[in-house]
Amino acid sequence: GINAEYGGEPGPLHCVLLEFCLLSRVWMEPKSDQLHIQMNRRANASLSTCGSSCTHESQITSGVEIDDTVLNQLLDEETGLEVSLPNFFKYLHKFGIHPMTDPRFNKVISLLKTHKVDQDGQGNQSSQLPDIIDLEEFYRCIKPNLSFFNKIFSGNLIIPDWISFAAECEKIYHEVKSNTKGSVYNKIPNMLPENKQDSFTVSICTVDGQLLSFGEDSSRSIPLCEIVLPLLYGVAVTEFDSKYVHNFVGKETQPKDASMSFLGHGGKPYNPLTDAGGIVLTGLLCGDKPISESFETILQKLRSFTGSETGVGFSNSFCLSMINNNNELKGIGHHLREQQALPKPAPLTATVEMFMHLNATNVGTESGSVIAATLASGGVCPMNFKKVITSNAVRDTLSLMLSCGMNDYSGAYAFEVGLPSKSNRAGLMMVVVPNVMGICIFSPALDNSQNSVRGVEFCKKFTERFRYHLFEGKLKKYENKLNPTRSGLGETKEQQMMSLLFAAMRGNMSQLYRYHADNVDFNWSDYDGRTALHLAACGEQMEVVAFLVKKCKVNINPVDRWHTSPLDDSRKLQDLTIYRFLKKNGALTSSEIENEQY
Repeated sequence: GINAEYGGEPGPLHCVLLEFCLLSRVWMEPKSDQLHIQMNRRANASLSTCGSSCTHESQITSGVEIDDTVLNQLLDEETGLEVSLPNFFKYLHKFGIHPMTDPRFNKVISLLKTHKVDQDGQGNQSSQLPDIIDLEEFYRCIKPNLSFFNKIFSGNLIIPDWISFAAECEKIYHEVKSNTKGSVYNKIPNMLPENKQDSFTVSICTVDGQLLSFGEDSSRSIPLCEIVLPLLYGVAVTEFDSKYVHNFVGKETQPKDASMSFLGHGGKPYNPLTDAGGIVLTGLLCGDKPISESFETILQKLRSFTGSETGVGFSNSFCLSMINNNNELKGIGHHLREQQALPKPAPLTATVEMFMHLNATNVGTESGSVIAATLASGGVCPMNFKKVITSNAVRDTLSLMLSCGMNDYSGAYAFEVGLPSKSNRAGLMMVVVPNVMGICIFSPALDNSQNSVRGVEFCKKFTERFRYHLFEGKLKKYENKLNPTRSGLGETKEQQMMSLLFAAMRGNMSQLYRYHADNVDFNWSDYDGRTALHLAACGEQMEVVAFLVKKCKVNINPVDRWHTSPLDDSRKLQDLTIYRFLKKNGALTSSEIENEQY
């Protein structure tokens, strides 16, 4: 059934057996290296040409990768040949993807609304989505976002089992909701409407744009206030550089008893996340430009964190209230000028007023979670894949959020929760799980450290239940915690090994990056001694080979039970690119390895 010499078209059984051969190489010794090469290449080809049992014919030309299990969930039950858009949207919702509000789907939704009205192929733009759409037309419509759809259909989003993860988060939400401790900050009028005094909302956004919200309306606006500070800092470090910015502001935690001095070592604000540090950052970014010009520029930059032109708003009433009532900020500004800590040529009055304008910007918790997810993904907004700030700026921002973001509770919070976070007086909290997700929590009741009581409790329970504390790593003590980035919230080592090998063979870099972040051993081998490097060489996956050798530092000369090394595989496949790369980095043939051993 696997014999490649007779040249028949591969059928369903061929597909299954040939893929198995690629993984385990359990076949009779081929008559020649040329046959060995043909079998490997026919195996890969069969996975794309196996017709009904593997891949729909039109997927080959469209580049869409949907297996039958997924495709059957999308097809209309009556015809079985057309895609049901309600089924399609339902499938996306299972993964936390909301196409009707997700800006990544704007082009796709527009194309789906355009459908054929006659056999001549003339199109008509409708305001309504069709219930069903031809399969080939469906592939054409999703093609503008092809790589993202392939990621969804192959189950390679950062949190694959979204339903289980959402259920666990909802449990935490209801556990925390009963906590009614704390008091609302009321020194500045118009900060919060009366109907928000007992609100509790949690929104989560992953680096893949999976969204989840609990509680009241997640789009209702809450002032950013101090949460704007880490964003201003990231923008400043991107526009200038970290060394230049820290000529004007420090990077140390402000002592609790130093609230009236404002300045630390070197006559600089303690860190960028204090009010004094924020005024200095505003002076750096705005200089002597008019407030109207500077504000619009920074507002657009803040909106780029959300991937939406409406993601960040502005409350004029709260801004005027701050100008009329917040004498503390004015006093800090005068102190900075007297100590010559205000950057030149920034004018005092305009700089302080501009800082108040920035404090009066507002977001819903959903937009806030996208901002946090942008920081989690290294400065790339998950909603449009655009780079907002540099990776260095993200690193420095998260470092300061971890050490200084929770006021005088920062040290204890870092110990207990272990995640970069920032809170404000309105009861908003922004939490970053690096490389995974951002969380935004709103509950206005504050503790003595001016942090949201429910927000802090939610984060404590979150890292108690999930393995997301930054410093837990692979410690065995925490193995019983849930890890949502693994399929099924609890992937066994055997499942992980097989997933790793398949990912290496198929070039699934997102899954490989995820395993690398989780400290998975990339030198694992199956019962035949086949490693990820063997499979990557057989699958002609140059990017994977380079990743394994350079980033993961795997053993470059593993030998399987057929006495074959990865270099042998690349030679037999006549893949000169991989062969030369392996050779350059010290790879040997199996015979050379045996000669060295003896």
